Amino acid sequence: MKLFKLATKVIYYLYLDRSNRGKFNIVFYHNYSGTELEILRNWGAAIVSRFWHRRLFLEAIERIKYHKTEGHKIFIITGTLDIIVSPLASFLELDGWVAAQPEIVSGKLTGKLINNPISGIAKREAVLRIAETQNIDLSKSFAYGDSQADLELLGTVSHPIGVNPDRCLKEIARKNNWETVIWQLKYLT
Repeated sequence: MKLFKLATKVIYYLYLDRSNRGKFNIVFYHNYSGTELEILRNWGAAIVSRFWHRRLFLEAIERIKYHKTEGHKIFIITGTLDIIVSPLASFLELDGWVAAQPEIVSGKLTGKLINNPISGIAKREAVLRIAETQNIDLSKSFAYGDSQADLELLGTVSHPIGVNPDRCLKEIARKNNWETVIWQLKYLT
């Protein structure tokens, strides 16, 4: 019975993720209800040392280095929880990030978000806020995304790039002559 429930949940999550990433985030983050903040914070830090620093897209690391040498400011804009993104952004030495803010009561996550899910229009709004506060010219900026949830983000810059794009993003990128790339997962040494 547990396997059936898990399979049903996974299918539902896949459907939500493909149809509405924001709604997916709201539903998915309910799984964190009751999780202690410190446990999640420690887990976020641990996955950087145990997972991310050895298993990233080599092309992503190369692009980050390129943008740094060009003097570009680099931000992550993601629907992932900020507790998890923060250690990764620090590891990559990025200029900042915009991520989902979990509601925390008495040191535990409630399963709700303080802010709206960071998806679709919210990603565009985040880019516009960052550009304004950091004095960034979006007509000279790059953005990378992998799904239809990134369309508004990609549409705000002059250099949108689809990375391993889902079917929807791939089609829109083709119609708009946006660059698409396929990056392979490689282990860093």
